[in-house]
Amino acid sequence: MAQQVYPSNVIVRNLRDNFFRYRHLALAPRSLARDAEAPVFDDDRVISDMEQFGYLRLDAVREAPRGARDWVVILILRADGKYSHHSPDLRKLLDGLEAERPAKEGRLDEVIVVAEDAFFSKKNLTDVVREAQQKQAGGPDLGGSEPFYNAYPYRNFALVIPEHHSVPKHRIMDPPEVEALLRRQHITRGDLPIILTKDPPVIWIGGREGQVVEIARDPLALYYRRIERAAF
Repeated sequence: MAQQVYPSNVIVRNLRDNFFRYRHLALAPRSLARDAEAPVFDDDRVISDMEQFGYLRLDAVREAPRGARDWVVILILRADGKYSHHSPDLRKLLDGLEAERPAKEGRLDEVIVVAEDAFFSKKNLTDVVREAQQKQAGGPDLGGSEPFYNAYPYRNFALVIPEHHSVPKHRIMDPPEVEALLRRQHITRGDLPIILTKDPPVIWIGGREGQVVEIARDPLALYYRRIERAAF
């Protein structure tokens, strides 16, 4: 039986209180109705949902929509639950999101699956996420043509990555900044070293394939990396 290495209530609390802050997200009710209150995910609620459903779902809205897309869904899977072991159940869970009203209205921005490391060693499960990723438009898709689908291990949310003393500041550069950098250094985008989409600081700031990140180790040491999509 799979072991739950990281306490789910700690992960949920860190997502809600810190990851949302860095991603500029606000917790929302599942209906996304403006006059409805967002649910309270205290420890009792987290434990209850995990035991009853095998996962916990966080709904959020972006402060700055990507086109019309402002709805983000995070699915935190229980290590020994069916969604962490059976691909048909996981596929049904993801397909169900696409059938909901906000998705049909074009508001679905991103689906994030959070699971223990054992999940990522099972090809039948990661293939479900890959299939969903085939729907993506490619690149940063700033206009919001399609939603993003991602899956990350629990450990990436066990602490506040951007605030750890060993992690330099990462910042996504605006397109005009990137063009100015390339002209100034007389290079092309392909000349830049790469950083992967699964790199924890990139996850926390919401970096997308094709974007460029500025990494500040100190005020006099700036490094630049282009983001490439990572396989599981």
